[in-house]
Amino acid sequence: METVAIIGVGLIGGSFGLALKKAGFGGTILGVSSEAAVRAGLERGAIDRAATLEQAARAADLIYLAQPIGRILDALHHLDALVRPDALITDAGSTKHSIVTEARKLVRRCQFLGGHPLAGKEKRGAVEADADLFRGRTYVLTPSTPEDLLTPPARAFVNWLARIGAKTVVLYPLRALVCGKCFLVQLEEFETPEQIFSDYAYFSSYSSSWLEHSRRYSELMIERLGLGEDSHVVEIASNDGYL
Repeated sequence: METVAIIGVGLIGGSFGLALKKAGFGGTILGVSSEAAVRAGLERGAIDRAATLEQAARAADLIYLAQPIGRILDALHHLDALVRPDALITDAGSTKHSIVTEARKLVRRCQFLGGHPLAGKEKRGAVEADADLFRGRTYVLTPSTPEDLLTPPARAFVNWLARIGAKTVVLYPLRALVCGKCFLVQLEEFETPEQIFSDYAYFSSYSSSWLEHSRRYSELMIERLGLGEDSHVVEIASNDGYL
């Protein structure tokens, strides 16, 4: 990895640039942002020079989107025609479902790997950038498949995350829909009956002994967890809801 483009030179983007340099990155860090933000990034040493989005995208091995969510989504509409095929686009946005969904549709020329550092400050801007902002902090990665982490660009990025002291955690984008009346949770992703029952048969039944077991188990959990009328219980499972 020789050239990094930071799109959005604020607290997160600026801190990422400083962290790379502190960890020994000797390549070029380009900054794409407002004039004031670029100036602050240059003064702090977080970036080496300013660039337009087109200039940065054509030159970068790693494109780091550190803007507000709306601007990240907008940038995704423009990057695919500009990037190199061996580049990696990643983001630091907190809303993963919308960003990853858009990236799947829009980024075809190179790889996209969603991410989100669980780090920050009360103050904003590159002037507050900190080379140790990510050290010891969780950095969530959201690949579409496990294989996404095995590509050379992704492996290089993950290696640099380790070098700046971040603790990577891999999660997969998931959207859950919740009923406002009964709080039943339904996932957007599902399998068809043909896929579920293609290689085995499923028989559903119950007996008095099974119901008695369920009653005892429920009472045990109520006592152990101190549950009452004001408690909210969420069951994460795939079954008929007998509990």
